[in-house]
Amino acid sequence: MHPKKFFLVVALSLSFIGTTSTSTKAQSLSDLDGNAFLMHPRTGQFLGNVSSDRFDDQSICNPYGTYGSKYQEMSLWNKYGDYGSPYSNVSAYNSRAQYPPILYLKNGQALAVVSVSSKWEPVIHPGALLGVICGQR
Repeated sequence: MHPKKFFLVVALSLSFIGTTSTSTKAQSLSDLDGNAFLMHPRTGQFLGNVSSDRFDDQSICNPYGTYGSKYQEMSLWNKYGDYGSPYSNVSAYNSRAQYPPILYLKNGQALAVVSVSSKWEPVIHPGALLGVICGQR
């Protein structure tokens, strides 16, 4: 899919994220627990399930798993890895990244860009995922 068309679909899919109150956003994020996953749109790399299950090998909340550890390369929480670095062009934590990760529903519907930058619409801050889904481990 063409990048502009893709982000238009994303914007239409979850446009309420940018216009709702903080408590509604938190409730919406908690509703994603076990029902969503992260993927990188450019590389196609799976980046973990949005799940509070700390024992699930594929959960972003498993501090010892591939996608939840602050030491694993595929984790958004690894500030030295491609997807968590403040310098990588594919990172959720680089405000200038051109290709941050995307949050998808289990059915494959794109919901939002996961980024520290507010230039994306709709956008979910990666810290919000950590806080709401993982409970700030």
